[in-house]
Amino acid sequence: MTEKCPLCNLDRKDETVHYEDGNVIILDAKNKKGHKYRMMVVYRKHIKKPDVGVRKLVFETFRNFCFSYYFSKVDRFGIYQDTYSTIPGHYHMLSADFDPHATDIEQVKDTERIEYLLKYKEFKQRPRRGA
Repeated sequence: MTEKCPLCNLDRKDETVHYEDGNVIILDAKNKKGHKYRMMVVYRKHIKKPDVGVRKLVFETFRNFCFSYYFSKVDRFGIYQDTYSTIPGHYHMLSADFDPHATDIEQVKDTERIEYLLKYKEFKQRPRRGA
C-alpha cells in the first residue's frame, strides 16, 4: 500500500462496491465514459505487473462476477486490460457494457480485451441424420 495511490486509499463512502474479498475489490468506475455500466476490479496489493497466477485470479474473479452482474442488463460486455489507465502503478482491470457511442470507443478498439455476447436466441433443433 502506498500513501499516494488512489486505489490503495479508496474512500468507501464515495464508492459503489459490488464485491470484495481478501484479494480483490470490484467497484463502479468513477468515470463512466458514456457507458451505462463501467466498473473495475482492483488487486488489493499495490503491484504494477503481477505474475500469471495473480492475473488469472483477478481475471477469473472479475469474469465470474461480471457474468452474473451483466446477465440480465446488457447483450454484450467486455473485460479490458488497463492499457489507457489513469492510475498505471496499481494493477486493475475494467469492464463495461458495449456502447458504440461511448466516449472511449477508440481506446476500447486499441485495448486488449475479451468481449462476451449474452444475447441468446432459441435454436431449432435439427432432425438427426437418418432419423
